[in-house]
Amino acid sequence: MRQVIGFLDLLGGNDEDRLVWVTANSIQKHAKNYEVKLKGKPTTYGLRMIELCLQACRAQGIISRQHAMQVQERRGFIIDHTYVVAPHDALCMRKGGFCRFVGVGRVPGTKWAVDTLPISKSDVWFVSGRERNPISPLITFEVAKREEES
Repeated sequence: MRQVIGFLDLLGGNDEDRLVWVTANSIQKHAKNYEVKLKGKPTTYGLRMIELCLQACRAQGIISRQHAMQVQERRGFIIDHTYVVAPHDALCMRKGGFCRFVGVGRVPGTKWAVDTLPISKSDVWFVSGRERNPISPLITFEVAKREEES
């Protein structure tokens, strides 16, 4: 799971809207299983394992479901479907010397989008600070910053 999330975060960091249009097959080529080696080299995880990992990432709000979008060119690629990858800082809070995963809509100052109601049965994804979002949400909300107690 860590390798898949790391690869998606790397790709998301290359796009100002954190859009990623990679397939499960492409992710599989980059996710190495260092516990199982063949002739001294790490193997890759199975495609089913990658698909289960993507499903778990969607359930935790790390990535959105795949969205159709207006055909456009991004960094030399023509795309019409994409995922939105939430950055680490939008899902985790620093607690002492480590990061704690808190989830979607819990980190102050982050902005999120929802495509259907009720929210519990919809897709929720991270929204970058840009004015125009390439994926049209039904609603957007921003997590308020709490005032520190004295």
